[in-house]
This record gives sequence, structure tokens and C-alpha cells, in this order.
Amino acid sequence: MRIPCKLRFFRTTMILILLMFVTLMSGCGAVSKPPALTAERLNTVRMPMTLGTYSWEDTDSDSGHPTEQVRDDEVEIFQAKNGIRLDFDGEEPFQITANLMSMEDPGAAPVPVIVRGTTLTLPDLVGYYALQVWAVWGNEDYASYALSIQIE
Repeated sequence: MRIPCKLRFFRTTMILILLMFVTLMSGCGAVSKPPALTAERLNTVRMPMTLGTYSWEDTDSDSGHPTEQVRDDEVEIFQAKNGIRLDFDGEEPFQITANLMSMEDPGAAPVPVIVRGTTLTLPDLVGYYALQVWAVWGNEDYASYALSIQIE
């Protein structure tokens, strides 16, 4: 049985349109970002962290200083030596470092935060800070995140 010429043209056109649609929906040309990060108090209160500078799947993005990134964010109150659990929305990085940056003196030296796995332990330093977290994945992708905190 022979397919009429008009029907064959229609079928071919529909297949081409479908292939173009699939190509577009597959993310061709989409900007890729690192996974979102949520900080979680050990009592399970969750706080989204602000994404900063990153290099992710051939996409680079630079941001301002962490203190500027979170200056207008809600300040999260913590007690000294409290723990914070990090919850990445996706694959966990193989390396995490964290620092406190003074909101009152952004030029001051960063204060290292103890990191064990995905848990941070805040130091015994009362003050208003930007908590900066650097995460590095095995394929050399990296991202920084920030959270506005007050240690009492």
C-alpha cells in the first residue's frame, strides 16, 4: 500500500518538528547552576543559603563579597558552638570549607569554622557574620554559599 504524497510530507514534517522539540527540551544551551544548599539547625530548622561565586559544568559566575550578598537577608541567631548541618540538593561535594566574615568589618580576616563531613561547628565568637561555605566536587566544579548569622 502506497502512502499519498501529502501524507508522507506531513509525517516527515511532524518527525522533524518532534526532533527539534526534543533537542530544545534536552537542555541544549541551558545555563547550569550548582545544587541549592540549605543550612539546617540541629533542631531541624532549615535556612536556604545564598549562592555566590561558582564554576559549574563550564558555566562561571562571579558574585560580590559574602557580606554584601547577605546584607539585606534575615539574620539567623545561633548560640556559640552550635552545629549547622548542610543539606545539598543533589550530589554532596567531596570538600567543604567554611569561614565567618565580620559584617561590621568586612576587611577583617575570616575566622575558620570547624567542618566535619557536612556539619559545621560555630566558634565561641559573639558577633554578626556572613557564614561562607565553599564546596568542591570531584569534577572540579565549585560553589560558594553565604548565610547571615548572629552568634550570641
